[in-house]
Amino acid sequence: MAPRLKRLTNPTGKSVIFQIVSATIAVEIFLIALCLVPYGDNSLPIFTLDKKIPMVVFASLPPVLIVIIQFRNTLALQKATFIKDFVSKLYTDKELSQSFHYLIYKYENDVYKEFLKASPERRQEMQKGRSEGIRYFDPATFQGTEEERRFDGILGYFDIIGYHYSSGTLEIEDIGKLLGYHLTFLLKREVVTDYLNSIPQYWEGITRNRVPTSVSPLRYLTILLNAFIKYNAAEEKKIRDINDKLL
Repeated sequence: MAPRLKRLTNPTGKSVIFQIVSATIAVEIFLIALCLVPYGDNSLPIFTLDKKIPMVVFASLPPVLIVIIQFRNTLALQKATFIKDFVSKLYTDKELSQSFHYLIYKYENDVYKEFLKASPERRQEMQKGRSEGIRYFDPATFQGTEEERRFDGILGYFDIIGYHYSSGTLEIEDIGKLLGYHLTFLLKREVVTDYLNSIPQYWEGITRNRVPTSVSPLRYLTILLNAFIKYNAAEEKKIRDINDKLL
């Protein structure tokens, strides 16, 4: 069951809007003061501007403030929709959901280690009840199988999220809060870390002396996972407090 999505806003959003409103009010008061200062022989030299100027600025500031707030709210809504679509697809897309569940979540480290060491006969036994696409596998030798296609597919999905994080479209705080469960298992499962660690050498061999080349496969996922580790370390107390409140 998909988690209930809360309204996504920057926790400092209300504070920023309050600061904008406060600054606008302060400027408006200053402009009113300028308009009330007597102009003439007894006025100070600094108050020689035309009274129409502060009045024009006074009248134009509120609409500008409204536009800024509306623009900020629009961006927040677009961001919330963007994140919601990514999170929802992990639950509504059957292949993505199955791939994560069977090839990552259920592929526990002790089972993975046993499978790597097992004889062909033992491997066949371990596959009982598992159909093509969700079988146990050795990432070093599963090329061309349906498991490879699906494993690459689910990791590639998180790689796209990693790209949006790297480009600044998504923030690690939002990703960590909504996809922390998934990212935690990507970090915990040795089948994932072994596969990711094997890619740089594999890709270097393919692209050596070839121009043009491209970013190594799943590189953005690696960047995302490293950022998630740092985020967890920095927010550990806050995360534990949230978990304690829910239990």
